[in-house]
Amino acid sequence: MGDVVRTKTWRLGLAPLLLALACDSAPADERIELEARTLVGTVEGTDLALGVLLDDDTIDIYQCGGEQTFDTHSYWFRGVIGAGEDPNAFEIEREGFTVVGVRTAEGLEGELVEPDGTRHPFHTDPIADEDVPGVYVAEHDGRTTGVIVRQDGDTLVAQGSSCTSTQPRRCDQVIILAPLTVESGQIDVQVETDNEALSVAVARTLIVPDWL
Repeated sequence: MGDVVRTKTWRLGLAPLLLALACDSAPADERIELEARTLVGTVEGTDLALGVLLDDDTIDIYQCGGEQTFDTHSYWFRGVIGAGEDPNAFEIEREGFTVVGVRTAEGLEGELVEPDGTRHPFHTDPIADEDVPGVYVAEHDGRTTGVIVRQDGDTLVAQGSSCTSTQPRRCDQVIILAPLTVESGQIDVQVETDNEALSVAVARTLIVPDWL
């Protein structure tokens, strides 16, 4: 997954948010079970999409930037739910970003805190293993490409980014041709770099690949 990601202890400034969310979901000492291994959602006030992969209490979050932020905000976060006193709370930091929230019966709720301190609420909804929405990934040409597919009303929407695996890190926007077509759990997309256009097949995943 590249740079080291640390699960941090709670910050006093974020504790009120977690307390409010926890009070709406379950007692602080009661661990909530989520059957879903995948969740997807958005971050309010931004063009970011979130894709979450859960393995018991291990949580991997793909923060995927949109048209304005694909090169600056596309990161994978790894942490543990319940590392502190609340068995449903998590707080993960990477590259100055902090994702903090709680697991509820309806999914994940929380805030994304940007490096400048700006906070944005987020919510992710659980997705069944057999459904089309989810997290799609591929490794190719020294890059990792990720696409998040969400259901928006009756329409499937998707956005993705493709980032180099070596430094200096660079991310390019993934182009998804309309209509969005998923065949055998894969989506054919294009990545436009400065030098060439790459054709990539991203596959839906329920677990984090070893190469991330």
